[in-house]
Amino acid sequence: NMSDSSIPELFSQYFEPQVALLFYKMTQAMKLENSDFSITSLNIKSQESQFRLESEIWYLRPRLIMTLGAQAYQFFNSSNARLKDIHGQIQDLNLHTNGEEFKTKLMPIFSPTLLQTAPNMKKTAWLDMQKAMEYLK
Repeated sequence: NMSDSSIPELFSQYFEPQVALLFYKMTQAMKLENSDFSITSLNIKSQESQFRLESEIWYLRPRLIMTLGAQAYQFFNSSNARLKDIHGQIQDLNLHTNGEEFKTKLMPIFSPTLLQTAPNMKKTAWLDMQKAMEYLK
């Protein structure tokens, strides 16, 4: 069993300890190194937070953006689709900033916080993450 201190700060700064541990284990199971991905928090009401996220995406040029939960997904896609209907589906995402376009892929998945409170959803989340692994191969 891992102690809270063995969870990398990358996870513990965004999630409660139990959720951070779960999400960390999920990335381990995906065989991701910490250098393979980035985690960002988004305050949807804050213009500064939105600008920081957009800048990070432009700088990192990710091949796949996985949104954790419905709110994060809706930031990128104004669709009213329910997460339970679209989770794990890889979609085209075209971002426009300063007249430039960046094309990537978007995959909504359930938030690790939900998985902590609804453990029956872990298998579904794992299947979604396997789709992401297959895409990123």
